[in-house]
Amino acid sequence: MHKRLTTTLGASVLVAAMLPGAAAAQDGTWTVITEGLDAPRGIEFGPDGLLYVAVAGSGGDECFEAPGPEGPEPMNICVGATGSVTTVDVATGEATEVVSGLPSMHIDVEGVLGPPDVGLAGDGTVYVLTADGNVPDPDERAEGDIGAIVWRADADGAPEQVADLMAYEASANPDGGLLDSNPNGVVVTPDGSLLVADAGANALLMIAPDGTISTAAVFPDTMEEAPAMPEGEGGEEAAEGGEEAAEAGEIPVQQVPTGVIIGPDGAAYVTFLRGGPFIPGSAWVARVAEGEEPTAYAEGMTMLIGADFASDGTLYVLEMFTNGMLSGDPTGALWSVPPGGGEATLVASEGLITPGGIAISSDDEVYIANGSAQPGGGSIVKLEQ
Repeated sequence: MHKRLTTTLGASVLVAAMLPGAAAAQDGTWTVITEGLDAPRGIEFGPDGLLYVAVAGSGGDECFEAPGPEGPEPMNICVGATGSVTTVDVATGEATEVVSGLPSMHIDVEGVLGPPDVGLAGDGTVYVLTADGNVPDPDERAEGDIGAIVWRADADGAPEQVADLMAYEASANPDGGLLDSNPNGVVVTPDGSLLVADAGANALLMIAPDGTISTAAVFPDTMEEAPAMPEGEGGEEAAEGGEEAAEAGEIPVQQVPTGVIIGPDGAAYVTFLRGGPFIPGSAWVARVAEGEEPTAYAEGMTMLIGADFASDGTLYVLEMFTNGMLSGDPTGALWSVPPGGGEATLVASEGLITPGGIAISSDDEVYIANGSAQPGGGSIVKLEQ
């Protein structure tokens, strides 16, 4: 998803002023495991039984102004190394930072941009993403550009760069569009390779154990009926469709992959947000098997941010904005899809505020990273079943 649609994906796309301070409503649906996190995003259980959380951080003390997305008013941007990976003992709620010093950017009109996801190998090796890239040459990147990087943590928790996905985007450009890399989801495969859902490249990328990057799947734009836009907001501008497309009644809409997991059948399952104008009901889950074209596994949802399988094959799918980003409503939702795919069923919505990640434990408890858009306002919550 290119930056003219939204500068920051992964729960910082809503204007921060729209968001309440509390991370979760106490409605009986959710149990708060731990709170006070700085914008928690993707989560995954490690082989040690701990829940690993990608924490976007709170920016930093180095501040500067940059042109705003619209109009002459500049944005105030503060950067620092406050992004991290934190483990949570879900039995006690104890949170411990295990990887520190990752880049984080706080933008006064859009929230915080930092690590969006974490992946765990079978031996406990931690992989984490930083997600923002549109300048191919690292030496030419502007102040505060945190890059589209895959990191690996060593035994001491120090991050080491594994792959520069913006450099790959510049050389391969899988979807043939504007150069942009915004990796938002990562998973480690059984052979030690990494699969990365790159929302900027509109592609699923594979990083081999030797560091070689390749394209596993590309998700091209589709033509969709142009929805009615609020007065003063041209539908063609919001969706990058142009006047000709708007007059024809259709606009090109990007797929925007946001998360990836490995299913019980060994295939990859990819969630999609869908690009502007963020049409409610247009998001879906794709099944991607090696040597096959992606196929729809579940459809009809809105702005998906992640998913995970339960032991019986039920797929739980997380919506970041259940009414679409342009609604101004930060409420998310959790859906379930029956084994084998098909129609999704709403599980819960009340109490989910811009959720950023989902993971299911070995005993089939569903955990959500909630309140993922603001520093200090995030929590890990468990579904009461």
